Amino acid sequence: KILMMEYQRQRSEDSLAKVEETLKTELAFQERINKEKNTRNTYMFAGFGVLLLAGVVFSRMLFIRRANRELEIKNAQIAREKERTIESEKAKERFFDNVSHEFRTPLTLILGPADEALMKTSDSSLKYGLKLMKRNALRMQGMINELLDLSKLEFGKIQLRAKEEDVVTLTTQLLQSFESMADQKDILLSFRCRQQHIPLWIDADKYAKILANLLSNAIKFTGEGGEVTVVIEEKERKQD
Repeated sequence: KILMMEYQRQRSEDSLAKVEETLKTELAFQERINKEKNTRNTYMFAGFGVLLLAGVVFSRMLFIRRANRELEIKNAQIAREKERTIESEKAKERFFDNVSHEFRTPLTLILGPADEALMKTSDSSLKYGLKLMKRNALRMQGMINELLDLSKLEFGKIQLRAKEEDVVTLTTQLLQSFESMADQKDILLSFRCRQQHIPLWIDADKYAKILANLLSNAIKFTGEGGEVTVVIEEKERKQD
């Protein structure tokens, strides 16, 4: 009986050992399967990430290529517009040059005989008319020069030639050329300045054109019997 019990116990232990061995084997197998599964998942996610990154890079490259193509198109358009603008400016410059030349020629033909007639005649009334004609021709010539200067200014070709000038003398001489224009509307044209001489570094030609434009507009918009006064005041320089 004791032997029988020992035999049964031994069989039970062997059975438990086999079960334990079987469980260990199954557990190892399951762990290997899980490990392989995790490895596959890792590779899968890595592959998906690589594909996603490749897609982003490809999309970025397409965007950059499209942007570069649009930029090239815009640059080409800008270049064409710039070329057309340059051609247009050249055309306008040629137009102003041609117009000024066409007007200067007949004015020169008018001023020459007028000067010759002034030297030959002694008739005071005729001289007055000739002087008036000469002044108006000179005014028109000045307007043509202003038109040409505006075109040069627009094209950046105008230059200042400044030197020391007596602004009082320049102003007095210019006012004399507008006396007949003022007399036609019975306008009193006067000049007020405390100093007899004021030396300034200016471009005399540009100064004369600016002042002539101001005087012409002032006389034009002043009613008959009115007054136009030019005032020059020398401001005191501040001491440092």
